[in-house]
Amino acid sequence: MAIIQQDCSANDYQIEATRIIAIIYTVTFHMLVETGGFLTEGQAFIALQIGAIMMAIFMFDSGFVHGIKEEFESQGSLNKSTYFSYIKKRFLRVYIGFYLAYTVIFITKFISKYPMTITPYTLFFDLTNTWGLFFGRAGEIWSEGWFLCAIFWVSVLYPFIRRLLSISVIYVYIIITLSFCFFVFFLFTANSVAYFHPFSWIPEFFGGVLLGRHTVRKGTRPKPATTRFQKIIVNIGARTYPIYLAHMIPIVLLSYRPPIWEYILATIGVLILSEAFYRLLKLVGNLRKGNKG
Repeated sequence: MAIIQQDCSANDYQIEATRIIAIIYTVTFHMLVETGGFLTEGQAFIALQIGAIMMAIFMFDSGFVHGIKEEFESQGSLNKSTYFSYIKKRFLRVYIGFYLAYTVIFITKFISKYPMTITPYTLFFDLTNTWGLFFGRAGEIWSEGWFLCAIFWVSVLYPFIRRLLSISVIYVYIIITLSFCFFVFFLFTANSVAYFHPFSWIPEFFGGVLLGRHTVRKGTRPKPATTRFQKIIVNIGARTYPIYLAHMIPIVLLSYRPPIWEYILATIGVLILSEAFYRLLKLVGNLRKGNKG
């Protein structure tokens, strides 16, 4: 994912660098918006548009990571077995993190008496994280989870569109164009759908796929990090997904228009929780690999 992938993308420190910039902006934006701090209405609107660009970067990066893989394009590479194996891996990679974040954020909001709307109806769509898919809106308990819904459902389409790509690139351009029209239509008719629906992000994701595929075919596949600086960027970049999962937890505890020291404490809290989430997700991944072995 953009922020989901942590393996192949580690080969390209430049991709990781863009993720780091995007996640820093995302955390800062959510801190200011959730606490009502320092932004006028006009500034908040501009900041929101920049935030959408940051999400587009995440999605494009995820597409690029997929694009440098050689998968689903050869004859017979896409069948029932390979497709469901791929979906299972994507589901576990995305939703284990989602449920981890959702649970901790729910507990945090409950303890802090944060306003929450919980009904059987909202709980179902929260736990399945399908608000964006069916209603084009964010969730109730953890609204930032909408992006994980988007990345998963775009991934559901990926094998089929990748297969079409092997037939002719024109099919992918048509799909990208239709998705862009979908986005523009809802941008002027139902603004939330334009941003929160997974299919609005098809152009960014498959634009990344096309670039990654083109890069490999030119013989310029990303190389592993070699310098100390590059390795630092890769290590930080691998934590962008845990940062996204963890960042709203300390923010929930901030005061309205808090003093600067609360922002500093929240930032420290984000870093600590992110590292804990990173190590936990890594442990789960290792256990899964061990069970397969």
